[in-house]
Amino acid sequence: MPPRPSNPDNLTTGQPGYLIVNTDNLNIRSGDGPEYTVVGVVDGGTELIVLGRNENRTWWYVQVADIKGWVIGELSIVRGDLTNIPVVPVLGEVARPSLYVFVEATLFTIPVEGALGVCQIAGDRDYYVIGRTVSSVWLELEATCDGATVTGWVKAELGGLRNAANSFIPVTD
Repeated sequence: MPPRPSNPDNLTTGQPGYLIVNTDNLNIRSGDGPEYTVVGVVDGGTELIVLGRNENRTWWYVQVADIKGWVIGELSIVRGDLTNIPVVPVLGEVARPSLYVFVEATLFTIPVEGALGVCQIAGDRDYYVIGRTVSSVWLELEATCDGATVTGWVKAELGGLRNAANSFIPVTD
């Protein structure tokens, strides 16, 4: 889970401008788009110090506590004057494809129902997707079992694929 930072009250006093979060659970990302990794989450009403913006003024580079990252402009309210905020280069990390597995599942050694199991993986969490079958019915995941990083296969229908960057998932079977 990403950190949930907050700023002390009145931190933005004296700033020429700042943002107020206008939704609950706003993601702070490593870059100016939904394809970038989440580095923090802030609550509605949180005041954000603005450090920069993207070229289109659609994303703001902000700081809250010790977290710096990008928030989408349409989910925040501008207070004060942000006209002189500089354009900041985006250096973020694109999020890797993942499968949000709904319930506990068996990770198989090959993409065949009833094959030898590698281990059981917990539900209600994300696992990185490192490959797929040609039909994309099965996905190869990276998981931790008994303290060791392992790979194995699950049916795609057991979860929800998250691939905001539309990254290519190679055929690995």
